[in-house]
Amino acid sequence: MTNRRAVTIYDKPASFFQDTPLDLQRRLFMKLSGTHSPFRAHSEPEDPATEPSAFMKRDAGSGLVMRLHERPALLVSSTGWTEDEDFSILLAALESSCVAASLNN
Repeated sequence: MTNRRAVTIYDKPASFFQDTPLDLQRRLFMKLSGTHSPFRAHSEPEDPATEPSAFMKRDAGSGLVMRLHERPALLVSSTGWTEDEDFSILLAALESSCVAASLNN
């Protein structure tokens, strides 16, 4: 038998990838809310200056962007969907995490 050495290579993003700042996320969600209803706020805001989406709002006084505590889950994939990709695994994990989160509240 031949001696073989196995090496684990981890799939992780390059160091230049960073978290997207909240204000930039908010601007994207607001833009998407114009054409995609899941991104829209679920109710009319008491103060329109908060510019709410389904995921976050802006504090009218300070201008800081905050994530909503009761926001929906958003699954983002690094690949496009094709018929040969099984997204059911990702969706099942998302559903499980939502159930676990609701049990912890």
